Amino acid sequence: MKKLYIFLLFISYSVVAQTKVGGFIVDKNNQPIGFATIAFVGSTESTVSDESGKFYLESKNTYKTLRCVFVGYNDAEITLTKPATYDLKIVLKPEQVLET
Repeated sequence: MKKLYIFLLFISYSVVAQTKVGGFIVDKNNQPIGFATIAFVGSTESTVSDESGKFYLESKNTYKTLRCVFVGYNDAEITLTKPATYDLKIVLKPEQVLET
């Protein structure tokens, strides 16, 4: 019976130990940003937003931070507060160009 309890505890932990994130990426004018890269910080797991800015990223591991990168915009790091978030809106801000 004790072995069964430990086995069930292990299985329930492995089901909970996941991170699922979905949403969309826009600019400051609420226009979608397609083909941006979204990754879990500290991993090689990533995805790319589609042409309408939508994305979905899932991992069997637990992560607390997400990074979004797109050329011409500042990187965005988002702290994940729960293991599953499906309506995340990431707003990227344009990089400031320094004139010389």
